[in-house]
Amino acid sequence: EWSPLNRKPKRRVAIIVPYRDREDSLKIFIRNIHPFLAKQLIDYGIFIIEPIKNITFNRGLLMNIGFIHSLNISKNKWDCFM
Repeated sequence: EWSPLNRKPKRRVAIIVPYRDREDSLKIFIRNIHPFLAKQLIDYGIFIIEPIKNITFNRGLLMNIGFIHSLNISKNKWDCFM
């Protein structure tokens, strides 16, 4: 999670990322998304959701789990989910 320190954030966004076995792509995503959102003064949290091994990758299910998880663990109330 990240929030601008010296200004009130314009938006609060939860970013839910279904993930499995693509560590290099995840590193590139994290490295590029932070400057993009920080420049826009967006308070955000990134939730990486990975299925248990031996379970079929189901993107929709992972997005639903990420949505519920982000609501449960975050003190912020998100304006939107991506």
